Amino acid sequence: MTWSYAPGVSQPRHQVRLLIGDVIAIDPQMQDEEIDWLVSQEQNVYAAAAACADSLAARYARQVDKAVGDLRISFSQKQAAYEAMALQLRSRRGNLYQVPTAAGIDVSERKGLEQDESVQQPYFYVGMMEHPSARDLASSPDAKSDVEQP
Repeated sequence: MTWSYAPGVSQPRHQVRLLIGDVIAIDPQMQDEEIDWLVSQEQNVYAAAAACADSLAARYARQVDKAVGDLRISFSQKQAAYEAMALQLRSRRGNLYQVPTAAGIDVSERKGLEQDESVQQPYFYVGMMEHPSARDLASSPDAKSDVEQP
């Protein structure tokens, strides 16, 4: 198992280390192989970093808080911090690569689907309650308006 970090390097492993704060060589939190595997499982470095934070939270959840005299070691605080970090990283993850899509957004595609008799047409649609003759009357030159013009 190895640990490596080089500031400014654009490898996903180093980006994940930066995001989770695992940048101190004398206090490594995750091995290179663990990060590399999580990077291969996730869609981007933010998602991989969130998975690493979850892993570290689980690691510290197994350890209990200890107190000897005035000395206290609180692993529960580390666990809570990594859980909060995972949530924060997940909120950033979704903003990068996921673009919502829906069929029929393109006007020409939508009109083509409306005219295609083999496609099931919706029961409700915008303008379904408008009567064609009402539109014709409103647009005629001698149509009366309820609002008086000064």
